[in-house]
Amino acid sequence: MQRSWCCGRISEYGLDRLDFRFPRRRARHGPGREHSQLKQGFGTPIPALLVNYVLGFTAVLGYALIARVPWPTANQVGNPPWWAWAGGAAGAFYGVAAILLANKLGAATLMALAVSGQFLASVAFDHLGWLGFELHPAGLARIAGCLLMIGGFALIAKY
Repeated sequence: MQRSWCCGRISEYGLDRLDFRFPRRRARHGPGREHSQLKQGFGTPIPALLVNYVLGFTAVLGYALIARVPWPTANQVGNPPWWAWAGGAAGAFYGVAAILLANKLGAATLMALAVSGQFLASVAFDHLGWLGFELHPAGLARIAGCLLMIGGFALIAKY
């Protein structure tokens, strides 16, 4: 298994022992479909999203307890900058957007929008050095890559 994708630290948390076949199986069924089906079953989106988050939290907590992942001390909790806590809000925003838009947009368009948006934001963060990232100028090749992503999203959304 190639270990460079996570700074060479994947075995530190036991990630080298995980079975990564599940995400591939899930991708075949279409992202957001589970949320959408729960929304239809419950009749409203927010309880469906909360059920998914509670189940996800429970799974991560279970893994952390089994793997004996060290917990941060009270002093360490205050170390990250204020914007580091925004990830939870961004995840919740994406969850609500996905559950509301999945059936309207379809799996391919929804994922193309999400991936393209993340890609474009990442290039901007690198270029500007935001969120603690090292500066990586958005040169001609990166800008061309962004334009190709936008073009790919447009093609997927149209057809």
